[in-house]
Amino acid sequence: FTITQQGDHLLIERGLLEFELELGITYLDSEPLTGVRTFALYEEHYVLLTDRDGLLGANDEVTWAEAATLPLCLLTGDMQNRRIVDGIFHEAGAEPRPAVETNSISTLAAHVRDGPWSAVMAHAWLRAFDVPHGMKAIPLIAPATTRTIGLVWLDRDPEPILARALLEVAAGVDLERA
Repeated sequence: FTITQQGDHLLIERGLLEFELELGITYLDSEPLTGVRTFALYEEHYVLLTDRDGLLGANDEVTWAEAATLPLCLLTGDMQNRRIVDGIFHEAGAEPRPAVETNSISTLAAHVRDGPWSAVMAHAWLRAFDVPHGMKAIPLIAPATTRTIGLVWLDRDPEPILARALLEVAAGVDLERA
């Protein structure tokens, strides 16, 4: 069993094709893989993680254009999530200028917690990292957008036994509600 960064679709695709992976977790509607079957797990929503006492900390919602004006810590451009986030900023007519970039979600959370930066994060990451003391996770709007996260496995018969077992478990779990 191998875990890669969520959305690292090229590693997942190679692993599936070389039979190193039974299945992967990735974005289903952004840079989709071909030759695979899919199972949607949940919709990813985006939030601004920022200082509660900072410039936008009192807001209940923040636009992407407003978020772009802050000193941001973002994932690096080679990561699929960053390409998605950049696309949403572009759609909002905004151009973020990140002060810090990292290829690690845990490092991103640590920089925001310990420094003067804000970050655009997937809401699901907050289940693993919590909202740091003194920070606030504010929904991003205008545009309010989501991306579908799901399982992918090779489109072949018979399906791998391990993949089939995980799909049966996943079908019984409401990750969207969680």
